[in-house]
Amino acid sequence: MIIIIIIMIIIMIIIITTIIIIIIIIIIIIIIIIIIIIIIIIIIIIVNVIVIVVVVVVIIIIVFSYIFT
Repeated sequence: MIIIIIIMIIIMIIIITTIIIIIIIIIIIIIIIIIIIIIIIIIIIIVNVIVIVVVVVVIIIIVFSYIFT
C-alpha cells in the first residue's frame, strides 16, 4: 500500500513538473514571437520614414531646380 502511494506521488510530481515545463516553454515562445513582431514593426516604420525623407528631399531638389532654371 505504501509503495503504491509513493508511486502515485512520484507520478503526480512528474506530471506537474512536465506541465509546468510545457507552460514555461509556451510562454517563452510567445515572448519570442512578440519580440520578433515588434522588431519587424520597428524596421517597417524606419524604412517608411527613410523612404518618406528621400521622397521629400527629391521633391525639394526637383522644385528648387525648376525654380532656379
